[in-house]
Amino acid sequence: ELQRQMRFLVAFVLALVSIGLVNAQAQVRFVHAIVGGDNADFQLDDNTVFSNVDYATDTTYDSVDAGTYTPRVTSGGNTVVIGDPVSLTSGNMYTFYAWGSENLVLSVIQDDRFGQAETGRIRVIHAAENVGMVDVVREKSTQFDDLVSGQVDAYQCTAHNTWVYSLRKATSNSVNYDFQNVRVQKCHIYNVFVIGDESEDGNDGPRLLWVPYDSKDNCGNNAGPRVRFLNLSPGTGILDGVIDGRVKNLNLAPREYSLFETETPGTHEVGFMDTAGISVTTTTEWKDNKWYTVVVYGPNSHPRWKSTRLNSSHRTISYA
Repeated sequence: ELQRQMRFLVAFVLALVSIGLVNAQAQVRFVHAIVGGDNADFQLDDNTVFSNVDYATDTTYDSVDAGTYTPRVTSGGNTVVIGDPVSLTSGNMYTFYAWGSENLVLSVIQDDRFGQAETGRIRVIHAAENVGMVDVVREKSTQFDDLVSGQVDAYQCTAHNTWVYSLRKATSNSVNYDFQNVRVQKCHIYNVFVIGDESEDGNDGPRLLWVPYDSKDNCGNNAGPRVRFLNLSPGTGILDGVIDGRVKNLNLAPREYSLFETETPGTHEVGFMDTAGISVTTTTEWKDNKWYTVVVYGPNSHPRWKSTRLNSSHRTISYA
């Protein structure tokens, strides 16, 4: 009996390795927005991830093991600012950004991985301590309004084209800090940072910093399968979704569901993972032009897992 259990345990561990749940990784990048700051290094715990980053520049994404880290920014071997401990989930993407003038802050936001096939997706992060309330204007029409320092606005879909963007003082339509010609591309996701200082001119003055990501490998299309996750199992606690070993950081309490996201058609291993890292999955097939809900239901001692198809017009649950 012991040998049988050991064989099962070894097979289970090998299965976890094969689907990427052991040593799974997250993606991180860094933006230097500290006005007047020297070139900086970005660290997670004591490990340097990015080195010699200039002010008003960003890095590409790099892979790190999932886990909890204390982020910090250093320069010349000295600590500039330390952020709060942060948990990075495998399969997710994060942008860390250091900002401020007198009061330095190291913040982190989770980035969306899924673009839109016919538009770009844009959100604005106000990362300027000494810049007041601002609007971000596209072709003389306000797209993001009344942004205050520290605010992270929601993504907006924007038609692909070359646009004139400006950063305008919210309390005065006649005060524009910055003008830029920006090509918004399909399948691209943009973090747009408000950086700088109102008391400064030139490179240190208020302006927009565009940080793009090409999501062509995860570009949403209305023809693709749309999938959400639903926790109907009392007693399970908080659950995340799992697709082919990729953990979706959903934090679903019982009776909560996630938003629909576009996934790839085909056969997938899908299910849920609890806070202890224990996951149960099942095999299901997703097809284009269909809507699906991955459901866990039943008591915690005997949970059952199912991927249900939804009517593509009415989004009503059908257990067919």
